[in-house]
Amino acid sequence: MANEQESAPRFVGKAELCEIIGWSRPTLDLRLSKDAGFPVRRRGGRGAKWEFDVSAVQSYLAGVKLLPRAADPVKPGRPPKPRTDDAAEEGEKLTQAELTQRQRRDAAQAALLEDKLRVARGELVDAEEVRLTLTTVLTQLGKGLEGLGDTIVSRLRLPAEHGVVIRELIDELRQTSVRDLRRLLNAPIDG
Repeated sequence: MANEQESAPRFVGKAELCEIIGWSRPTLDLRLSKDAGFPVRRRGGRGAKWEFDVSAVQSYLAGVKLLPRAADPVKPGRPPKPRTDDAAEEGEKLTQAELTQRQRRDAAQAALLEDKLRVARGELVDAEEVRLTLTTVLTQLGKGLEGLGDTIVSRLRLPAEHGVVIRELIDELRQTSVRDLRRLLNAPIDG
């Protein structure tokens, strides 16, 4: 009897599936919009809830290959998968162009939600804010390096001509640092 319960399919909605496989809802929505082969028992829409067979999804993810989004894939020698009434009605109402537009919109919304979540977690930062911070840091560093040569000469009681050599070394270091940062960030930085 325990074997019958273990082998019985378990059907869940989107929220429970996300919890089981450890994905966020936007990640699941994006995957559904891009992966035509993702196992869906019943598509949701207009009052109908999505339904997934947990074991089918887990098996699929264990050996997954992404497919371009198109009509339901048909394997040679096999008839097309039967569609549920809800899915058939939805498919008849939408033309292929509308479906593609809807998929693009859903994918964009899912990506936006994913980015918002990453920002909230501190995983993403605004690029302009980073550039402004780096510019400020480099400006302060440049001001500090400006007088460093004279400070070294006076504290070590070196002859004044050594100050020229020290300033040249500091300027070389500054130019190298700015060049490396520009290359790394691929953006202009004032230094």
